[in-house]
Amino acid sequence: MHALACDPAKPDRRGTGPASTHLHRNLGCAMPTRFSAAMGLAPLMLAGCSPPDTKQATAEVARFHAAYNAGRFDMLVGMTTPMFRAVSGPEKFGAMMGKVRRKLGREIGTETVNWSVNIGTGGATTVLQEMTTYEHGRARETFTFGELGGRPALNGYNINSPDLL
Repeated sequence: MHALACDPAKPDRRGTGPASTHLHRNLGCAMPTRFSAAMGLAPLMLAGCSPPDTKQATAEVARFHAAYNAGRFDMLVGMTTPMFRAVSGPEKFGAMMGKVRRKLGREIGTETVNWSVNIGTGGATTVLQEMTTYEHGRARETFTFGELGGRPALNGYNINSPDLL
């Protein structure tokens, strides 16, 4: 960790004058005014944010795999957003999951290897990347969840595995 040493009598980093010309008096050290203003606003900007919660999305992945293992592809379709159904079509998604099931077998276990949460004006989007073990292979799955009725709903699904070839 670096300590910030400030001496108002010494020239600033550009060597153009005393550090007091860029002195943030509250901190007592030379710091560009734009930077000090941003530092002052950072706690206010973060005050309204809480750490991202991926628990609900993780629970939806478990529900997805339970329906998959039971062969209930209609339930998988029911977990999706209207936009997902409009783009992929319920029949196509169910048929694709049936092919995955025939090729890879039942899901045995999954581990989250990466996640992200993006909060925008349209709500939160949570992306979970899972390394999933099946009876006949492994796959990397990417689940993209949007919000629907206060719950995560599947808005995108990708599975990638050489065992599907």
